[in-house]
Amino acid sequence: MNFGSLFAAALLAAASHPAVPLSRPHQTAAHNAVSVTNADPVTPGALVTPAAGEPAPDFTYQSHEYLWQNLHNMLEQGHVLLVFGATETDLRRLESERENLIRQGVLPVAVIEQREGDVWKLLRRTDVSISLLSDPHGAIAEQYGVYQPASRGAHAAWFLVDQSGRVRETGTGALPNHWSERTAVALGRTDVRTASAN
Repeated sequence: MNFGSLFAAALLAAASHPAVPLSRPHQTAAHNAVSVTNADPVTPGALVTPAAGEPAPDFTYQSHEYLWQNLHNMLEQGHVLLVFGATETDLRRLESERENLIRQGVLPVAVIEQREGDVWKLLRRTDVSISLLSDPHGAIAEQYGVYQPASRGAHAAWFLVDQSGRVRETGTGALPNHWSERTAVALGRTDVRTASAN
Protein backbone atom coordinates (compact mmCIF):
# COMPACT_ATOMS: atom_id res chain seq x y z
CA MET A 1 0.00 0.00 0.00
CA ASN A 2 1.27 3.44 -0.83
CA PHE A 3 -0.59 5.70 1.58
CA GLY A 4 1.98 8.46 1.07
CA SER A 5 1.20 8.95 -2.60
CA LEU A 6 -2.54 8.48 -2.07
CA PHE A 7 -2.68 11.14 0.62
CA ALA A 8 0.29 13.38 -0.30
CA ALA A 9 -2.02 16.28 -1.03
CA ALA A 10 -5.33 14.84 0.11
CA LEU A 11 -7.85 17.35 1.26
CA LEU A 12 -10.27 16.11 3.89
CA ALA A 13 -13.56 17.69 4.84
CA ALA A 14 -16.63 17.02 6.91
CA ALA A 15 -19.34 15.10 5.13
CA SER A 16 -21.08 17.24 2.50
CA HIS A 17 -18.92 20.28 3.30
CA PRO A 18 -16.38 20.85 0.49
CA ALA A 19 -12.90 21.91 1.53
CA VAL A 20 -10.60 24.50 0.05
CA PRO A 21 -7.70 22.81 -1.79
CA LEU A 22 -4.31 23.37 -0.19
CA SER A 23 -0.92 22.23 -1.35
CA ARG A 24 2.76 22.99 -1.03
CA PRO A 25 4.89 23.10 -4.18
CA HIS A 26 7.68 21.03 -2.59
CA GLN A 27 5.34 18.44 -1.12
CA THR A 28 6.39 14.84 -1.82
CA ALA A 29 4.82 11.47 -1.16
CA ALA A 30 6.58 11.34 2.21
CA HIS A 31 4.97 14.56 3.41
CA ASN A 32 1.60 15.00 4.99
CA ALA A 33 -1.55 16.63 3.78
CA VAL A 34 -3.25 19.60 5.35
CA SER A 35 -6.89 20.16 4.64
CA VAL A 36 -9.59 22.38 5.95
CA THR A 37 -13.27 22.23 6.65
CA ASN A 38 -15.24 25.40 7.22
CA ALA A 39 -18.31 23.54 8.40
CA ASP A 40 -19.88 24.38 11.70
CA PRO A 41 -20.53 21.57 14.17
CA VAL A 42 -23.88 19.87 13.99
CA THR A 43 -25.88 20.41 17.18
CA PRO A 44 -23.28 20.32 20.00
CA GLY A 45 -23.74 17.19 22.07
CA ALA A 46 -26.20 15.69 19.60
CA LEU A 47 -23.93 12.88 18.44
CA VAL A 48 -22.56 10.06 20.54
CA THR A 49 -18.98 8.80 20.45
CA PRO A 50 -18.92 5.58 18.40
CA ALA A 51 -17.86 2.54 20.42
CA ALA A 52 -15.77 -0.41 19.27
CA GLY A 53 -17.75 -2.48 16.79
CA GLU A 54 -19.96 0.41 15.67
CA PRO A 55 -19.81 2.08 12.24
CA ALA A 56 -17.42 5.04 12.00
CA PRO A 57 -19.02 8.36 11.00
CA ASP A 58 -18.24 9.05 7.35
CA PHE A 59 -16.66 12.19 5.93
CA THR A 60 -15.52 13.17 2.45
CA TYR A 61 -12.18 14.41 1.18
CA GLN A 62 -10.77 15.82 -2.01
CA SER A 63 -7.70 14.07 -3.40
CA HIS A 64 -4.69 15.88 -4.86
CA GLU A 65 -6.38 15.27 -8.23
CA TYR A 66 -9.43 17.20 -6.97
CA LEU A 67 -11.62 14.08 -6.97
CA TRP A 68 -14.19 13.80 -4.22
CA GLN A 69 -13.98 10.58 -2.27
CA ASN A 70 -15.10 9.51 1.18
CA LEU A 71 -13.81 7.65 4.22
CA HIS A 72 -14.96 4.42 2.57
CA ASN A 73 -12.56 5.05 -0.34
CA MET A 74 -9.70 5.49 2.13
CA LEU A 75 -10.64 2.26 3.87
CA GLU A 76 -10.39 0.34 0.59
CA GLN A 77 -6.64 0.98 0.89
CA GLY A 78 -6.32 0.03 4.57
CA HIS A 79 -7.25 0.95 8.13
CA VAL A 80 -7.37 4.56 9.39
CA LEU A 81 -6.26 5.90 12.78
CA LEU A 82 -8.04 9.20 13.53
CA VAL A 83 -6.48 11.20 16.36
CA PHE A 84 -8.27 14.20 17.92
CA GLY A 85 -6.92 16.78 20.39
CA ALA A 86 -3.25 15.90 19.86
CA THR A 87 -0.57 18.15 21.34
CA GLU A 88 2.70 18.82 19.53
CA THR A 89 4.31 16.11 21.65
CA ASP A 90 1.54 13.67 20.66
CA LEU A 91 2.05 14.51 16.98
CA ARG A 92 5.79 13.89 17.20
CA ARG A 93 5.21 10.60 19.00
CA LEU A 94 2.70 9.56 16.34
CA GLU A 95 5.18 10.61 13.65
CA SER A 96 7.88 8.41 15.22
CA GLU A 97 5.62 5.39 14.64
CA ARG A 98 4.28 6.42 11.23
CA GLU A 99 6.33 3.89 9.24
CA ASN A 100 5.36 1.00 11.54
CA LEU A 101 1.70 1.98 11.27
CA ILE A 102 1.86 2.15 7.49
CA ARG A 103 3.55 -1.28 7.38
CA GLN A 104 0.50 -2.55 9.31
CA GLY A 105 -1.77 -0.97 6.71
CA VAL A 106 -2.85 1.85 9.06
CA LEU A 107 -2.93 5.49 7.93
CA PRO A 108 -2.51 7.98 10.82
CA VAL A 109 -4.60 11.16 10.44
CA ALA A 110 -4.56 13.93 13.08
CA VAL A 111 -7.67 16.12 13.28
CA ILE A 112 -6.55 19.55 14.51
CA GLU A 113 -9.05 22.09 15.87
CA GLN A 114 -7.18 25.11 14.49
CA ARG A 115 -7.59 27.29 11.44
CA GLU A 116 -5.79 26.45 8.22
CA GLY A 117 -2.97 28.99 8.68
CA ASP A 118 -2.31 27.82 12.23
CA VAL A 119 -2.19 24.19 11.10
CA TRP A 120 0.44 25.10 8.48
CA LYS A 121 2.47 26.79 11.25
CA LEU A 122 2.07 23.67 13.38
CA LEU A 123 3.27 21.56 10.47
CA ARG A 124 6.40 23.67 10.02
CA ARG A 125 7.08 23.75 13.76
CA THR A 126 6.71 20.00 14.30
CA ASP A 127 8.00 18.82 10.90
CA VAL A 128 5.66 15.81 10.90
CA SER A 129 4.68 13.89 7.77
CA ILE A 130 1.39 12.43 9.00
CA SER A 131 -1.80 13.75 7.43
CA LEU A 132 -3.36 16.71 9.24
CA LEU A 133 -6.98 17.81 9.03
CA SER A 134 -7.89 21.35 10.03
CA ASP A 135 -11.27 21.26 11.78
CA PRO A 136 -11.59 24.83 13.16
CA HIS A 137 -15.34 24.63 13.78
CA GLY A 138 -15.32 21.10 15.19
CA ALA A 139 -17.46 19.51 12.46
CA ILE A 140 -15.46 16.27 12.29
CA ALA A 141 -14.97 16.20 16.07
CA GLU A 142 -18.74 16.58 16.46
CA GLN A 143 -19.37 13.64 14.13
CA TYR A 144 -17.16 11.52 16.39
CA GLY A 145 -18.75 12.84 19.59
CA VAL A 146 -15.57 14.44 20.95
CA TYR A 147 -16.41 18.12 20.38
CA GLN A 148 -16.49 20.28 23.52
CA PRO A 149 -18.64 23.39 22.95
CA ALA A 150 -17.20 25.23 25.97
CA SER A 151 -13.63 25.01 24.69
CA ARG A 152 -14.68 25.08 21.01
CA GLY A 153 -12.46 22.11 20.28
CA ALA A 154 -12.02 18.39 20.61
CA HIS A 155 -10.89 16.56 23.70
CA ALA A 156 -8.07 14.03 23.28
CA ALA A 157 -9.47 10.89 21.66
CA TRP A 158 -8.61 8.38 18.97
CA PHE A 159 -10.41 5.90 16.75
CA LEU A 160 -8.97 2.96 14.83
CA VAL A 161 -11.32 2.35 11.91
CA ASP A 162 -10.90 -1.00 10.16
CA GLN A 163 -11.36 -1.62 6.46
CA SER A 164 -15.01 -2.56 6.92
CA GLY A 165 -15.71 0.95 8.28
CA ARG A 166 -16.17 -0.13 11.89
CA VAL A 167 -14.41 1.32 14.88
CA ARG A 168 -12.05 -1.42 16.04
CA GLU A 169 -10.75 0.39 19.12
CA THR A 170 -11.16 3.82 20.64
CA GLY A 171 -9.82 5.76 23.57
CA THR A 172 -10.27 9.11 25.29
CA GLY A 173 -8.13 11.12 27.65
CA ALA A 174 -4.35 11.13 27.38
CA LEU A 175 -3.26 9.79 24.01
CA PRO A 176 -1.34 6.51 24.30
CA ASN A 177 2.30 5.65 23.66
CA HIS A 178 3.17 2.73 21.39
CA TRP A 179 0.53 3.30 18.71
CA SER A 180 1.77 0.47 16.53
CA GLU A 181 1.45 -2.04 19.38
CA ARG A 182 -2.10 -0.89 20.15
CA THR A 183 -3.19 -1.05 16.53
CA ALA A 184 -1.61 -4.50 16.05
CA VAL A 185 -3.48 -5.86 19.08
CA ALA A 186 -6.75 -4.18 18.05
CA LEU A 187 -6.45 -5.66 14.56
CA GLY A 188 -5.64 -9.11 15.99
CA ARG A 189 -2.18 -9.21 14.45
CA THR A 190 0.59 -11.16 16.08
CA ASP A 191 2.81 -11.27 13.01
CA VAL A 192 3.46 -7.50 12.90
CA ARG A 193 6.76 -6.21 14.19
CA THR A 194 6.14 -3.07 16.25
CA ALA A 195 8.37 -0.14 17.12
CA SER A 196 9.27 -1.49 20.56
CA ALA A 197 10.22 -4.85 19.06
CA ASN A 198 12.83 -3.21 16.81
